[in-house]
Amino acid sequence: MQITCGANANFTCTPTSLSISSTSTTGGGTATGTTPTTTVLSYTPTTPAVGQAITLTATVSAAASAVAANPIAGKVSFFDGTTLLGTATIATVGVNGVATATVTLTGTTAHSLTATYQGNTVYAASTSAAVPLTLAASAASIVLTSNVPNTVAGASVVLTATITGISITGASPTGIVSFYIAGTTPTLIGTASIGSTSAGVGTAVFSTSNLPSGSLSIYATYKGDANFGSAISNTITLGLGDYNLVFVPSTLTITNGTSGTTTGVITLIQNFTGTITLTCAPPLNFQMTCGFNPTVLTAGGSTTLTVTTTAPKTAALERKPVGTFGLAGGAALAALFCFLLPSRGRRRIPALLLLLLAFGLTMNMGCSANDFSIVAQNNAGTPLGTTLLTVTTVGTSGANMVRHNYTFQVTVQ
Repeated sequence: MQITCGANANFTCTPTSLSISSTSTTGGGTATGTTPTTTVLSYTPTTPAVGQAITLTATVSAAASAVAANPIAGKVSFFDGTTLLGTATIATVGVNGVATATVTLTGTTAHSLTATYQGNTVYAASTSAAVPLTLAASAASIVLTSNVPNTVAGASVVLTATITGISITGASPTGIVSFYIAGTTPTLIGTASIGSTSAGVGTAVFSTSNLPSGSLSIYATYKGDANFGSAISNTITLGLGDYNLVFVPSTLTITNGTSGTTTGVITLIQNFTGTITLTCAPPLNFQMTCGFNPTVLTAGGSTTLTVTTTAPKTAALERKPVGTFGLAGGAALAALFCFLLPSRGRRRIPALLLLLLAFGLTMNMGCSANDFSIVAQNNAGTPLGTTLLTVTTVGTSGANMVRHNYTFQVTVQ
């Protein structure tokens, strides 16, 4: 009786007349050979990454005399631990038999690979030594872009980093992307978390309005994760226009009650285009004024700042003429009264005359041409000492605006 099975098997038979033979179903003849073989396993590339194609090569060898008469034939099975990865047919290469298979592995944990030669009617089966393999993270790349190539300082800039890697499992890069300004010592702008876009692709978006002015070289870095390796992006150039105000002389000393001037010089940064408006404000209730001429500059240039102080004033007394009635007025009033009085009433003249004279004297005592009143208050003028003026500037370039505040020192003596 003949029993055919898919692999080697042991059977225990009670009848002594029962004969059983085992035949391989995978070709290469019945695996009853006794000629010893040796199987060696190798793989390429030497440092494969997650999801990268790996070529497994099994080399089966035997004694040269045996091979000369019967080249090695049959099949080799490849395993990761106990998991069958694939089976390949042996081809004769020189004096050996060689079988290859291309596989992909996932995960960065350690793998243990083996190759098993199934044998045939001439050659015995053999298994290679286990070959350890730890996959590297899949190579990743970053492409960095900006929403604008040029803008003004203080405007919002959006940086987008797109991370791409090979993914067999559908995983996307995870973790953090860091954004830098290139330099002898790179300056960290900020970080952003990676969001999944598709299998093997992720994006990180960072928005800021705090970039310094000038021409900046910006790049991004990714540290990698369990499936994807680290990477550094391309470098992009970003121009941020701006301006600066400098006063010549840098301070003023003014005698109280007079004016002083200084020149404000505007210098442009990174080809700033647009207009710059300047205003000046002294401290409140300081008896001082300040202003620019011109108040608007285009494409840089200079402007004059004039500061005017107020001298102190002393209170003034102004004499005011006051009309008098006096003694003569009282006498005239008495005479007129006497003339108009009826004859029968003139007996009372002495008393009336005395009364009118008394009224005239009273008026003379209460009012005089020498009377005066205060018509102006004291004014201390601009306080002496050092103070700071507030200078406000607004630069406008298209739809973008940039603001800078400055101070200017004035000493009043």
